[in-house]
Amino acid sequence: MPKFRFLPLDAERARRLGLPPGRGVPYPARADVESTPFSLERMVGYIEDYRQAKPEDADYDAFLVRYYHHRGLTVANQADLPAGLGWLRKALELDPENPGVLHDLARICFDLGKMDDARDAYDSILRLGGETLETFDGLARTYACLGLLRRAVELAEDAHRKYPEDPRALDLLTTLLYHTGDVARLEKHLFELMETDSGNPQALEKLGVYLRDCGRLGEAKTCLERALALEPKSWRLRYQFALLVQSQGDLVAADAALDGILKERPEEVDVLIALGRLRLGRRQLPAAEALFERALRAAPRDYRGHLGLAQALLDREPPDAERAIVHLATLLELPEVDAEALSLVCVTAHEHGREELAEQAEAALARLQEAGRRIREEEQ
Repeated sequence: MPKFRFLPLDAERARRLGLPPGRGVPYPARADVESTPFSLERMVGYIEDYRQAKPEDADYDAFLVRYYHHRGLTVANQADLPAGLGWLRKALELDPENPGVLHDLARICFDLGKMDDARDAYDSILRLGGETLETFDGLARTYACLGLLRRAVELAEDAHRKYPEDPRALDLLTTLLYHTGDVARLEKHLFELMETDSGNPQALEKLGVYLRDCGRLGEAKTCLERALALEPKSWRLRYQFALLVQSQGDLVAADAALDGILKERPEEVDVLIALGRLRLGRRQLPAAEALFERALRAAPRDYRGHLGLAQALLDREPPDAERAIVHLATLLELPEVDAEALSLVCVTAHEHGREELAEQAEAALARLQEAGRRIREEEQ
């Protein structure tokens, strides 16, 4: 076993490092610490070597957990999420029940699409008694991404019962209910959210969008106008109001409103797609194609851009089927595609003799339907 010496620390430096008074920094007896800079990274390396020789030392373990945790967050915030996740996993090896590390690991796993790992981390936090609203929110959204909406709603309801005065719990619940089709409960909680947080433009937006989608356009207009009065510069609220105007049948005004937003935010994908669909419906095909192409430059893996551009190309006289099929084939490579898009791939491929593509689309549609069936069974 290698021999170690200890570099003494004054009380202030020990405090900053999170070490108790009197604890020094171990270093191999052969190391020259006098003539070379004693950096934090060197210190961490020495402590890691010391733990190999003496694996049970609570003080140094706690120091390493803090270092790995902080390092992981720093790296993740520099946009290297996989590397950041690696540092957090090292921290959990030393302290598997550290709620702060578990929460940040769950959040990064969610951002990386590692939903099973995110769920396990959030479950661990709840098991350890960390029933914060943030934990309920993260776990509910994770279950929703896994397709388990019923479980996600149950968690959101638990959060609302535990935090009845916090509008964020209601916001989470209404967001999830919107995707369940449970209109009665959704409406009940949306109006409850309005009573709880009536001055919140996001709450007004959510209620306005719901009412618009239900065809209650007058009530939707009132909600969205109230929201815009609170945040008149919000592009998102102006976008939702433009869609309301479109629902009311004023396509020219909706077109102008969406175009105005794009002058300020030229790469806003939702707005590009919405205006592209509007102009496609108005048979302004070159303008629609240009908008979908801009959307794809901004978000190459957003299936809506490929679908919209394919539809515009098929609507040409004569149809540009070859280019359309290229974009329709791309849909099969993307993670998020709905049944309507896959059906269009099937029909178009059959019509133009692309039987192999049609078979691939039919298989993808069958997998999507089977996944939906399994999710429904799991939720029963």
